[in-house]
Amino acid sequence: MMNKLIQDKLMRYINAHFGYTLPVEIGIVFVQGFIITFVLLFLFIKYYKNQFCNSARPFTPENHKKKSTIPTMGGICFLIGSIVPLIFSKHIQNPVVFMGIISLIFFGFIGLCDDLYKFFYKKGISAFTKATIQLLFATSIGCVMVYAYNFSHTITIPFIPNCTFSLNQHMTIGWIAFLFIACANAVNLTDGLDGLATECLIPNFFTCLLLIIITSNPFFAEYTGLVFQDISTLALLISSLLGSLYAFLWFNTYPALIFMGDVGSLALGSVLAYSFLQTHYEFFLIIPGILFIIETLSVIFQVLSFKLFKKRIFKMAPYHHHLELVGMHEARIVKMFAMITWWMLLCLIIGLIGNCFYTK
Repeated sequence: MMNKLIQDKLMRYINAHFGYTLPVEIGIVFVQGFIITFVLLFLFIKYYKNQFCNSARPFTPENHKKKSTIPTMGGICFLIGSIVPLIFSKHIQNPVVFMGIISLIFFGFIGLCDDLYKFFYKKGISAFTKATIQLLFATSIGCVMVYAYNFSHTITIPFIPNCTFSLNQHMTIGWIAFLFIACANAVNLTDGLDGLATECLIPNFFTCLLLIIITSNPFFAEYTGLVFQDISTLALLISSLLGSLYAFLWFNTYPALIFMGDVGSLALGSVLAYSFLQTHYEFFLIIPGILFIIETLSVIFQVLSFKLFKKRIFKMAPYHHHLELVGMHEARIVKMFAMITWWMLLCLIIGLIGNCFYTK
């Protein structure tokens, strides 16, 4: 209630002196997300420093065992921090914002159950059970988007003129479920070093924010050759998440004081998929999300190679653990991955600028 009163007074002041603009509200939810998450994480670490600590994941380097004293499930804090500003926003009833929050809650719930199961029983939910629940939740979200909110989807291939594929309702639901599960698990696999998943996610969410700005403005959309669609309210969800992630990174960067846990990684992966689906340019995710793809493929190839040939391609999978075992410090790996992700975002921007001249 206090949050609502403060936000209302602030918006009335801004409307009276500067006039209302959506960018102002985007900035407000960013700051709110940062402050709420920062305070929650500070209190969580202070009062639960030696609690909610899970043992190191199996198949991780030996030096990760010392991290078993670091609390996990920090994702709860930034999920609350990112959702609360949106709940008190006048856009909460907007289907685009509402379904984004539902995605966070559903997949965050799966991760929370897995984290708690690890805490009490020393090992998580079985892979089959987790995959089944993910499929159920992702399909449910897809059905609501398609049947309740009339979400129709056309896949657009970037930088190739007139290369689009329209999906019927059943194909759309299947595509939504696939992307949700793929992104959620890709982020979960990448979350293995201090700050790694967070530093890679931030540029990806900035990419989505850039696409929202371009496609929600008819001039920008026409100039870059993208399709105009007003999904500007989705920027509120992304901005709130970015504010929360920056607050989380304060405590999660090397040496980490807290981990996000599956509750954070699965939720963030799902909303990353959801956000790009809403832009209808989800193939752009391949560019800044290339490291998520590499991390996932390294696990798939490692498992297949061992099952088929009894040989391992990498010293350990995912790939960031392989780099650790060949002597690279984890802080350097994280910075290298973050730099590559930002560079890929820059390449995307250059591509869009180049597309401006091509379309003309």
